Amino acid sequence: MLNSFFPPHHEIQKRIPLFDLAGTEITPINTESSNFSEVVLKSAMMITDYSSVIFDFAYLYKRTAYFQFDLSAYRSGQYKEGYFKYNRDGFGPICTSEDELISEIEKAIAANFEIEEKYAKRIDRTFTRRDNKNSERLFSVLTK
Repeated sequence: MLNSFFPPHHEIQKRIPLFDLAGTEITPINTESSNFSEVVLKSAMMITDYSSVIFDFAYLYKRTAYFQFDLSAYRSGQYKEGYFKYNRDGFGPICTSEDELISEIEKAIAANFEIEEKYAKRIDRTFTRRDNKNSERLFSVLTK
């Protein structure tokens, strides 16, 4: 049995009781009182719409998917597309319907959450240094 979690954006935390999670395996996690780093480390996959937290998952080589059911509204009313293009640079497939998302989750489970090669290449292209010395490099730049 898979355990699912649901750590919504901190602005949504107070609205968790409005979600009908009865009869599901979804466990809401209060991101204000949990160690989010531990949650990320224990997770096999992240599904998001546009959140930059997906970079954390990608850096750890964890499977990801985007659920962008509202892309046209998002682009017209909130943010214009910038340098990061989800189709070109994203770390997982873009699903635009619930059926596509469910199919992607089933595919991920069948693949034991291994990352597809094209997304692994994107991760490697994005994170060129994987040597656990990021803090040292940042400190060096900041102290110059």
